[in-house]
Amino acid sequence: MTVTMATRQATARDLSVNAAVLGVAATVWFGWAQEAPPEGWSLPLGIGSGTGVLIAVLAGVSAWRSWQSGSAMADASGRRTYNWAVGAEVIAIAVGVVALALIGQSAYLAPWILLVVGTHFVPLGDLFAIRSLKLAGVLLAVVSAVAVVVGLVWTVTPSAVAGGAGGVILVAFAIWALLKVWR
Repeated sequence: MTVTMATRQATARDLSVNAAVLGVAATVWFGWAQEAPPEGWSLPLGIGSGTGVLIAVLAGVSAWRSWQSGSAMADASGRRTYNWAVGAEVIAIAVGVVALALIGQSAYLAPWILLVVGTHFVPLGDLFAIRSLKLAGVLLAVVSAVAVVVGLVWTVTPSAVAGGAGGVILVAFAIWALLKVWR
């Protein structure tokens, strides 16, 4: 019997590894939000960063314990999809960073990178059979747009919005993935 992408279930290993990656990413985004946060944001952002680290450690242990459960990366097709998604992400980030720097709009780097990161979660959600990863990607893209608008019309920096809200989304979906493994 052939198992298709639509019928395949996420493995404990893939859920755990994704939770670890999301935890690390949350730590990075909460850190980026501290570039120039509004008054009163530093403590919650620090707590968010610490939470991301804790999740990454717990997810790493979970991945190690479930390593034999298999992975979408076990076959060449899965690795190819992953490499294309991550390669496209890296190229898009680099092109956007250069373009924003050339036009003097470096304040919008965080929203650009968050948009690209979120977008690359969509094919990875299919690859790993983790539908929630696709939803996280869409939410990150929405946050990136909100961060741009806020940066244009308000005094809060785009990096604070993208980093803070992006970090919250990443933590939430990392916790969800871990809970799914532990059930």
